[in-house]
Amino acid sequence: MMNMKRVCLLLVFIMVFSCVIVSGGSSVRVLLIYDPPFTYGNKEYEYFKSVLSDLGVSIVYKGAWEVKLLVDEVESPEVWVSGGGYSLVVVSWVREAYWDAVKEFVRACGRVGVSVLFLPGARSGFFEGFGFGMVPSLLSNESFTVVRHNLTRGVWAVGVDDFKVVYTFLPRQGFEWEPLVVSDGGGIVIVGRVGYSRAAAIAPYFYADDFYDNGVLFRNVLKWLLYMELGEEPEYGGWSSLVFKNLTEARLRLLEEVDGLRAERDRLLNETARLKAEIEALGNLTERLRELENETLVLKEKLKECESAQRALEESAVASEEVRLVYRLLGVAVGVGLAVGVVVDRFLFRRKFRGES
Repeated sequence: MMNMKRVCLLLVFIMVFSCVIVSGGSSVRVLLIYDPPFTYGNKEYEYFKSVLSDLGVSIVYKGAWEVKLLVDEVESPEVWVSGGGYSLVVVSWVREAYWDAVKEFVRACGRVGVSVLFLPGARSGFFEGFGFGMVPSLLSNESFTVVRHNLTRGVWAVGVDDFKVVYTFLPRQGFEWEPLVVSDGGGIVIVGRVGYSRAAAIAPYFYADDFYDNGVLFRNVLKWLLYMELGEEPEYGGWSSLVFKNLTEARLRLLEEVDGLRAERDRLLNETARLKAEIEALGNLTERLRELENETLVLKEKLKECESAQRALEESAVASEEVRLVYRLLGVAVGVGLAVGVVVDRFLFRRKFRGES
C-alpha cells in the first residue's frame, strides 16, 4: 500500500514538473524560481528576458511550491538538477514558507556546479544563509562606483534613472563575495560562489534600468554565470580605437559635470527658498512700517493738538499774571491814596485846630 502511494506521488510529481513554461528552444536552459508577487509583464522581468533572449537562452519557470514538492519527495535533488540540463538557476522571490526547500535546492545546484543568480524584488532574510544580508537604501539619479574587475570590462559608468535602488547587499564574514558596483558602503552587484558553483546577486531595481553601462554589466554577469566568452576586448576597458577611448573619457567628464550641475542646482534652489523666505519677511516688515507711519501721523496730529492746548494755557497764564499785576498796582494805588488821605487829613486837621486856638 505504501509502495503504491509512493508510486502515485511520483506520478503526480512527474506530471506537475512536466508542465513547465519554456521560452525559446535553445539548448542553454535557465530555471527561474518565482513566487507571488510575480508579474510576467513588469519591466524588470521583460528586461531580464530580453537579455537572455539576445544570448540565445531559453527560460523554464517553476514556482517555489513546486520546488518544495520536489525537495520533499526526492531524496537527492542533485540528480534532478543535473537531469534538468540547466546552466543557471535564478531565484527571483520566495515566500518564507518555502525558504528551507528552495535553500536546499540552491545548495544542490552548488554541489553539482550549476550557477546561481539572485534577483530579489525586495528585502528578504532568505539570502542570509548564502552569506549576505540586505540593507535598506534609496539611490537614484546618480552614477555608482564601478570596481576594477574582469566582469567590468567595457563598463565605465552605471546608475539608475527611472528606478531607484531600494536595497544594497552587505556580505557576511566568512563568505567570498566580491562587489562589482558599490554605493553608500553596500554592494549593488556582487559575485561569488555557492558551493562549487558561480553565483551573483543584483540589487532591486538596478537591473531593471538600462542606464549608462548597466546593460553591458548585466550581460557580462550573465555570460560569466553561463560560462560564455565575455568578448575580445582586453581587461577593463578595451577599445577598438583611441577615438572611442577619448569619447568615453569625455563622457565620464560630462557625467561628472552633470553631477556638479545638479549639486549647483540644488544649492540654488535652497538659496532661492531662503531668499523667498527673507523677501516674505521683508514684505511683512514693510507692511509694519506702513502701519507705524500711519500711527506716527496720528500721534503728530495729537501732538499738534497738545501744543495748541499748551499755548492756550501759557497765554492764559500770562493773562492771569497781568490781571494779578493790575490788582497789585490797584492795591498799591489804593494804599497810597489812603496814606495820602490820612496825611492830608491830619495836616489839615492840625492846621484847623491851630487856627481856632
